[in-house]
Amino acid sequence: MEVTGAQWHPFEKDVVLTCSLDGSLRVWNLLGDSTFGQLVNAHVLKVRGPSSASRLGVTCCAYSPSGTKMVGGASDGSVHVWLERKVYSRPDLVLRADCCSKAMLTAVTVAVDSRTLAMRSETGHVVLWDIHNSTTAKTELKVISGLNNDNQYADVVFSPDGSILCCGTSPLGSST
Repeated sequence: MEVTGAQWHPFEKDVVLTCSLDGSLRVWNLLGDSTFGQLVNAHVLKVRGPSSASRLGVTCCAYSPSGTKMVGGASDGSVHVWLERKVYSRPDLVLRADCCSKAMLTAVTVAVDSRTLAMRSETGHVVLWDIHNSTTAKTELKVISGLNNDNQYADVVFSPDGSILCCGTSPLGSST
């Protein structure tokens, strides 16, 4: 399946995170093992739906600025967060906002504090979460609505100091 996003690790210059519609995030070490001349990924993180039976397409991904968290935004509007470690199974945190349910996420990003996450949805919403504590992360910090989005690549980014959030929008009345 196609690769839908990629991001370099913030500190390890030879490590990159990719995501794909096959339902995976993959961690690649460019100096890692290869087989038959092809680079072999170091880790595969699987994104599954609420029933855990089916994989969800992953439409966007990000590392936290500290490099300790990997984030994947899914085709059903959910966000999956893994803490960095040697072996991966299930995500440490799965976030679902009612306003974005069943709608593709176009972007995810983590602020410089490595605890504030923003997600951008096809529904015209940006949702902010505190991902520092899995107990408090179950509730949105803020929901920003009315941000027209007819573009599957509409991004959302924090300023370098984390004080400003910028997101892509579409002109009103535009068509897909």
